Amino acid sequence: MSLSGALTTAVGGLNAQSRSLGSISDNIANSQTVGYKRVETAFATLLSVSNSRVHQPGGVIAKPLRTNDVQGAVQQTSVETNLAISGTGFFAVSKVAGVGASGLPTFEADPFYTRAGDFNVDADGYLVNTSGYYLTAWPIDPATGAVNKNGLEQVRITQFRDNPQPTTNVTYSANLPSNPSGVFDTDISTPDIDFAPTSIQVFDALGAPHNVNVQWTKIDGRADTFTATITDEDGVVLNGGDPVRFRFYVEDDPVTGVKAGSLAGIDLTNAGGDPVAAGTIGGDVSVPLTLAFAGPEPSSLTFGLNFGKFGLSEQTTMFTGSDVEFRSARQNGLPPGSFRNSRSDSRDSSR
Repeated sequence: MSLSGALTTAVGGLNAQSRSLGSISDNIANSQTVGYKRVETAFATLLSVSNSRVHQPGGVIAKPLRTNDVQGAVQQTSVETNLAISGTGFFAVSKVAGVGASGLPTFEADPFYTRAGDFNVDADGYLVNTSGYYLTAWPIDPATGAVNKNGLEQVRITQFRDNPQPTTNVTYSANLPSNPSGVFDTDISTPDIDFAPTSIQVFDALGAPHNVNVQWTKIDGRADTFTATITDEDGVVLNGGDPVRFRFYVEDDPVTGVKAGSLAGIDLTNAGGDPVAAGTIGGDVSVPLTLAFAGPEPSSLTFGLNFGKFGLSEQTTMFTGSDVEFRSARQNGLPPGSFRNSRSDSRDSSR
């Protein structure tokens, strides 16, 4: 082995160790870089010749070992547009090529891939990460809702104001007392006990909120019967001006499977006597309601107020208690919304 070969081998070893230390330095420097994946070092022996007559040194080289497919820790942020990938895969992104005649950016044809999902909305509505790459995705046909997988497009948010959604269904849940406290009002032909009303908020087609009130009344002498007076915010009784009469099961029935405390019948006209017989066990108990709005252009909102299912002790029940126990009222309407965004840490931490 020549002196030159010995020196070359020694220098090659130093270079390999230097590269390894460089990878460690990169990992430390990028410990907080969004989507960065650590770089490891793989050492490889160079080919050499060595026999009884001659020895030609080989040495070592250091090669970077990428870990781009390693899962990083997913972190929660306050930015609605931050994304993270769980498992393998990459975000397909585009690089800006220039600015078009419309003033919007143009993009290179070849896609790029990244794990950095710290996307924010730029001034033009595009989703772009802090490295300057624009998120791309399959477009959706606005008429059919079908996904077009023939090519990728840059994701751009153009509708910053979301349309309102009128209420079409309200799911009501409460327990009515089987042994209510209080004194029955005997100043009327049918003695009863009125309970405090509960208010439900619904939304019309323009996104304006309205209140609907439900007040329960216990009829004296009818252990299984309540009435519900449903009014609008002006005090007008809905359902054609009639309270709704409800009857409940007071015992389990092992033959039909009905449960005590569950709805047994409903009478929308409050005609008196027993409410009509229950429908199919498990069938919905819903009251159709219409809110009328006055004004230069009168309008209305029609929705269903769902109280539960016949024979099943869920949503609206009649169990022991002295007062109405209101649980919840969930409705599917929405007011008009607006998009908001703020910067924060990314969702996919370095690794």
